[in-house]
Amino acid sequence: MKIETNAETQIVNLIRQLDNIGIKSTEKALRLAGLNASELIVERIEIQGRGVNSSLVTKSKDADGVYSKGHKKTREKMGYQTTKVDLRMKGDLLNNFKLISSDSKTAEVGFNDQIQSDKANYLEAYYGELWSLTEKEKSVVFDTFEESIEEDIRTI
Repeated sequence: MKIETNAETQIVNLIRQLDNIGIKSTEKALRLAGLNASELIVERIEIQGRGVNSSLVTKSKDADGVYSKGHKKTREKMGYQTTKVDLRMKGDLLNNFKLISSDSKTAEVGFNDQIQSDKANYLEAYYGELWSLTEKEKSVVFDTFEESIEEDIRTI
């Protein structure tokens, strides 16, 4: 009795298909992960009022809640909330934090405007780490990347 198989041909074909989707899939997955990372960081700051390690609170000796008394009055006059520091005034800073570039090897998230980048550096020096991912956010971004790759592999 002789058993024949085309397994070798099938494996070669599968490897070719994986090679074909590898770079495209990685580029797509990194782009999605970068977009997800920027959204998570902005949401944490704006919605939760948190940096990477703690809530954002003024260092002013003349504080009224999370803001200095003067800044709180300014925000109230402009109709902005004052229960948490959200780094939102005109919207330029948080709106400018986004995916800058991505390819098959990296995704870069940050500011593409020097004024906003300088402002972000000042705020990070004042409040502590802001523009990095928390451990939980890293896990979410990694899951986004992994799910995108797995989805592309399932299409083979």
